[in-house]
Amino acid sequence: TVTTDRSVLVADCHNNRIAVMNTDLKHKRYITHQTMTSPVDVKVNNNKLYVLSDEDNECLHVFSLTGEKIRSLISCDFRGNAQVITCNSFCLDKKQNILMADYRTYNIKVFSQEGALLHTLEYREDRGNTIRP
Repeated sequence: TVTTDRSVLVADCHNNRIAVMNTDLKHKRYITHQTMTSPVDVKVNNNKLYVLSDEDNECLHVFSLTGEKIRSLISCDFRGNAQVITCNSFCLDKKQNILMADYRTYNIKVFSQEGALLHTLEYREDRGNTIRP
């Protein structure tokens, strides 16, 4: 992910951190937190907050630019007991809603910035795509 100040963010799941680099890919700093155990994707929202998916903790975390944890949201659970099966890649739309693919159901779930489920883009092979509130 490239930020507005042209920094490059890389989720480093093997070292439990986010690497922040300049455009020459020279290290600037790391963002670490004791609750971040396996970051696999990172984005910057319009509020200049880092949003990252943490596969081991099965959630998304929100951090300030200085690395302070703001909150965790969107619970994930491989056993199917949560909002999404896995917390891997995600994207942010123009309204800063979070879109996550649920790979077991082939659905795309749309969440608010606060983590509330807004709707599900449901894929049904027999009926095509539908939107469910």
